[in-house]
Amino acid sequence: NLGNKVIDLAFDYRPNVAYASLFDDKKIVRWNYETFAVEQSLKLSFKPGHLMTPQGNTVEPHSNYLTVVNKEGLFENMINTGPTRPSYNHLIDISTDDMRDIYTMSIPQANMYGSVSVLRTVIKPIIRYPLGTNTRTGEISKFKTVAGQEKIEREGNRVHIFGTLIRSHITPEIVEVEEGDVVTFHLTNLERAEDETHGFTVSTYGIHGSFEPGKTASLTFTADRPGAFPYYCTEFCSALHLEMQGILMVRPKGYVSKAEDEAGVVLSSEELAEYKKNFDEKIQVINETQDVINSVVAFLKENDYQKYPYVEALVVDALDQMELAKTSKANYERYAAEGQWRDAFLWAEQYFQYQIKTADAGLRAKKLLSEQINK
Repeated sequence: NLGNKVIDLAFDYRPNVAYASLFDDKKIVRWNYETFAVEQSLKLSFKPGHLMTPQGNTVEPHSNYLTVVNKEGLFENMINTGPTRPSYNHLIDISTDDMRDIYTMSIPQANMYGSVSVLRTVIKPIIRYPLGTNTRTGEISKFKTVAGQEKIEREGNRVHIFGTLIRSHITPEIVEVEEGDVVTFHLTNLERAEDETHGFTVSTYGIHGSFEPGKTASLTFTADRPGAFPYYCTEFCSALHLEMQGILMVRPKGYVSKAEDEAGVVLSSEELAEYKKNFDEKIQVINETQDVINSVVAFLKENDYQKYPYVEALVVDALDQMELAKTSKANYERYAAEGQWRDAFLWAEQYFQYQIKTADAGLRAKKLLSEQINK
């Protein structure tokens, strides 16, 4: 006879030992399930419900702790949250002959009913999905997009944007649609680095997605409100996170642009001079940043970074960024040679963004490699 209203059982790593939660008695009982003898009981200030011990549902229960969840969130020392109360998890020390209730934690609208816990060494998670993975199916998505193949397709009022996400850039940067179009963003996270998740939302339209490294997913909405709406990364991802954005231009239904709007703007000599000044300053920053990148590359090569898979993944990511930067560099050099300083500056700024991404991945690789070397 363990007591009144047994709710749940859990098992210990000790031979023949089990635990029972006694709801009406407000107790946890340790007992021997072969002899049925009660070995010890712990009086609680609450009515206990479900129990869990690490790996308690296997033939190898583990750990010196028992987790108990209450059935009623009624505690004198906890704040009254109104009609809806959180569940409270209680950590019980079962390492000795005398059990102790050592910690209480609230979990809003959640509990551990039917849950299990295992040793963390049992779980071997991946760092990234294979590029283009639909995480709902585990298959490669037909909407997978790789760098350089971003595009916008239109069929009637249906618009599909095949885009990519990578620190700190969303491609394409500008999307133009018409009021009433049904728009779908098919986005692929190109990151290879660990924990480089990007979020994506379009202002006002109420859509949001989370894109882990390698993941492809789609977001669909109707562009029923004309105007200019930023879309951007919603998860802090790098030093240039705030620059990871683009613009959705929704033209009013039936709008036709005027010829002068398409003719472009002619810059004055003063404006060109200002852009040239900005360009020269940006080139100086680019050169200084390249010095940092070169020093990181030298360190990585000298210390055989290829021996460490996590480090190598970051290096590959960094090299990819510099490969993508080649077009930007060619463009700013061409526009500078032609004296088109506004375009030269804008492309230099784009090149610098790729540089920053390269430096970010490279510096993290250097830090990780240093930690591995000094173990």
